[in-house]
Amino acid sequence: MGRHNLAFRGHFEDWSSNSRGNFKDLVMLMSKNSGPLAEHINRIQQNGKHETSFVSWQRQNQLIEAIAEDISFQVRSYIKAVRMFSISIDTTFDSSRKEQISFIIRYADEVTGDVHERLLAVKESPVTSGKNLYDIFINVMEAENLNWKEELVGQSYDGASNMRSNYKGLQAHIKAESPQALFVWCHSHRLALVVKQAVSCNSNAVDLFGNLETLYVFLWCSKKEQRFSEKFKLNVVL
Repeated sequence: MGRHNLAFRGHFEDWSSNSRGNFKDLVMLMSKNSGPLAEHINRIQQNGKHETSFVSWQRQNQLIEAIAEDISFQVRSYIKAVRMFSISIDTTFDSSRKEQISFIIRYADEVTGDVHERLLAVKESPVTSGKNLYDIFINVMEAENLNWKEELVGQSYDGASNMRSNYKGLQAHIKAESPQALFVWCHSHRLALVVKQAVSCNSNAVDLFGNLETLYVFLWCSKKEQRFSEKFKLNVVL
């Protein structure tokens, strides 16, 4: 499931549920061809919490954490071997409207020279000032036991002031401790700004994208309008 980017957990994991999550459903599928596993599942369903199940949400979380730790260990091993890496940090709102901060590590294979990108951590923070991001960065580096002050050679973020400011931005805080960590303004973000400025010169394009954004906000913010949109699309298809 991890290889295919599938979630372990489900929203309703009771045995009476039709969809218990990928992990439990996979266990149920395997029990059809395994007598001992089927007997174990039957005991769990009959005895409930009094039976050690090994498929509870706590065990699933422990399994997920174990897999995450193994991945982190492998990434740390590669970085410690090459002794040189860069980092890219970005923030975004998730579907629950929480600010999520992603930490991406880039390093080159010491044999082939191929560049690899790995997701190192995802942290939540309602405050994204340069100093606060720096504190979170320190916590991630310490948790992963990375010698960033000597081995971090590059950092790449968007053009927001809390990231690129020469005085209070995240890159300034990092360079104060790691002078060799060259800051590069993310080219994807720069390209997005170029496209935005280019499109803004055309009034028709401004109206088009402005109306699309207004329509999106109108449909997204209201469940009633969203339901109406789904019915409308269904009628169009039919």
